[in-house]
Amino acid sequence: GTMNVVDTTATFDNFGSFVVDDGNVYLDTLTNIGTVTSAGYINAENLTNNNSLENNFIVETSHFVNNATMTGTGTTSITGDSENNGTITQGLVTIDNNATFDNNGLLASEVTNASGSTLNSDPDNLGGNVANDGTLNLNEAGTLSINVTGAGETNIYGDLDNQGSVYQQYINIDSGVVVTTNASNLTATDTTDGIKNEGVINYTGGTTGNVI
Repeated sequence: GTMNVVDTTATFDNFGSFVVDDGNVYLDTLTNIGTVTSAGYINAENLTNNNSLENNFIVETSHFVNNATMTGTGTTSITGDSENNGTITQGLVTIDNNATFDNNGLLASEVTNASGSTLNSDPDNLGGNVANDGTLNLNEAGTLSINVTGAGETNIYGDLDNQGSVYQQYINIDSGVVVTTNASNLTATDTTDGIKNEGVINYTGGTTGNVI
């Protein structure tokens, strides 16, 4: 059936099974301790998932805290400061409206990070390609296995084994950091500054057209 909750000041704590077939749910706060399975539209200003949330259509939230598992083929749209401490395997996660998203778990979805927004993550915790027009901070040492594209900025703060690719307007490598990469897979499109390297780049092959 269809469930429509239109009181945007409502708070709902789900301890059981909450199923949205094809309706619209508008809430101020949704805290999930049970299971949520949705093929409909969920808009929750504050969304906390502590167990299992399956989204197969659209979830929109300003403040999202994922402490468990989020699955499904849908899109999760985040417009405020949020964090992932569990696992997210969505079709798409979008970060917009100058939001900061701290990824402390596994983010295995495709990600779109809009201009003005920030995605903080260890490289090992990214499992889907990132279209980054904002800021991507790779905070710890690890292996990047995905592709980063867009007109944004990527800052590398830990030793990086680049098995994917980074194609950004700006790429900054912090002091003392070692980046190992094929030269063709690390490209800054800004022709004036190129790659700002305060560390070490080990090229394993390929060709770079960047000023370094």
